[in-house]
Amino acid sequence: MTVEHVTTPLLRVENLGLRHVSGSATTPILSDVSFELGRGEILGIIGESGAGKSTVGNAILGLLSPEFQQTSGTIEFDGKAIDGMTADERETLRGRRISAIFQDHTASLDPLMSVGAQVEETCLTLDSSLSRREARARAIDLLARVGIPEPEQRYRNYPHQFSGGQRQRVVIAIALAGSPDIIIADEPTSALDATVQKQVLELLKILVDETGVSIILVTHDMGVISEITNRVLVMRKGQVVEADRTTAILDQPRHDYTKKLLAAVPRLRIPTGTA
Repeated sequence: MTVEHVTTPLLRVENLGLRHVSGSATTPILSDVSFELGRGEILGIIGESGAGKSTVGNAILGLLSPEFQQTSGTIEFDGKAIDGMTADERETLRGRRISAIFQDHTASLDPLMSVGAQVEETCLTLDSSLSRREARARAIDLLARVGIPEPEQRYRNYPHQFSGGQRQRVVIAIALAGSPDIIIADEPTSALDATVQKQVLELLKILVDETGVSIILVTHDMGVISEITNRVLVMRKGQVVEADRTTAILDQPRHDYTKKLLAAVPRLRIPTGTA
């Protein structure tokens, strides 16, 4: 995988701090989170539940509820601060230049619409210059790109007629509809079995190579991190405790928490003398 090195990163998060306010109670959520994302790069963010990794992704997307308040830092996309944008500006950015893939593919798809119609409507929403015929053709092309067999026929099928792995591929097609620069993939494979998980991760890697899209991969699974990421942020209790190239994290972790995450990865143990 080739990563394009540029002077200005596509995304820069610097000293980001967030708190949650509920009534008179204030809870720190993120503290001094900093990282950069290059073009055509896959950055992994890993940590246990409650580490703040999904909150980082939602902060970039502008999907945090009003109870979450930014206390410090900046988020810059393509050299422009996005944390100070208006709601309309963030809405324009979301989907077109920064899109998302979420864990629950079932919740991401409308069971009453064919998958093709859902991809087509997304294309029309993101590009009003498209005709209905052009949007349909793009939807079929996207389904083919993510590996849906016979996309012209499957276009008419409903979500329940697809396997879990195929539904997640449809969700990826929807994320690609606006030709985004960044995809934030939040636990995109945790609901899938191991074989399908590997196929979806391989698909994401192919999409990076073919389109140059950058991916932030949020996960609790170090095995997923080892599959496709270039660099890794290890988060614990709202802070980045370690950040490095993936190979360095896997081979020589420095922080005790990172070592514990690696130790938790299941390994196949074959009894001595077994063929």
